[in-house]
Amino acid sequence: MDKKRWAVVSGILVLALGVSWLWFHRELNYTIATVNKNPIKRAEYLRLLERRQGAKVLKEMIHQSAVLYWGEKEGIKILEEEITKEVEKISNQYPTQERFDAVLRQSVITMEELRRKSRVALILKKLSIKDVNIEEMAIRSYYEENKKKYFTHPEEIAARMILAKDKSKAAGIQMKLFEHVPFDKIAMEMSDDPDTRGKGGDLGWVKRGQLPPQWEDRAFSLKKGRLSDFIETADGFLILKVYDERGEIVQPYEEIRDQIEKTLTYKKARPLRELYEEILNKSEIQFKDEKYRKAFSQG
Repeated sequence: MDKKRWAVVSGILVLALGVSWLWFHRELNYTIATVNKNPIKRAEYLRLLERRQGAKVLKEMIHQSAVLYWGEKEGIKILEEEITKEVEKISNQYPTQERFDAVLRQSVITMEELRRKSRVALILKKLSIKDVNIEEMAIRSYYEENKKKYFTHPEEIAARMILAKDKSKAAGIQMKLFEHVPFDKIAMEMSDDPDTRGKGGDLGWVKRGQLPPQWEDRAFSLKKGRLSDFIETADGFLILKVYDERGEIVQPYEEIRDQIEKTLTYKKARPLRELYEEILNKSEIQFKDEKYRKAFSQG
């Protein structure tokens, strides 16, 4: 390159650097507010913000960067659909989307930042179970040992009730039932139970343990469509009718196997704090300024 051309190029570079410096200087000295005509400069604002919140933000950025790096290094793949599901889990904790958006604004978190946080959380989760292997025998044993507790839907009945405060009224109700007057109609007109009267005496679907002990066995012994005899209670005389029933249902092993494996896998997962510390310890973290190293170690 001849001297003349080099001089032109050098001039352009010097001019560009000068413009950049002037822009940067102007940005830092930009007045963001005035109080009684006294300016508050952007540089002052940034210095104060960094001193008060800088350590926390720096630590979060370094943690995220380290997790993202080692996640990729270990071959952990996170799909965008997985991140979307995680974000939806968070948003579903709020009554409306508008409320969720408002919380994000109050927390000064953008959707992009939230998705990044979710990606990091998913990577950590997958790293924590990377070396966990659950044998088929363990999955089957868990199913058999917990079949009744977790994988069995108990017997249920759907019933209606009519309560009469005295025996003579109960007898009159029973007579109407023998005349095939609809049970729900009589309950709405004559029942003394305020909670079910407006619903035609309907108790809905119930399982054992949800009805008063003194008449639960009587209710579950009734056949579908049959009426009970008088059942004397502290509140009066009760007549029951079961209008539907469902027997006990055991969920098949094949349907629940993968869910059990997932449960057992996460029971053996490494503690996230321990994993975090390992990731940071094996990461090469260099600081260009000693004050940032101190901020990170103290943050």
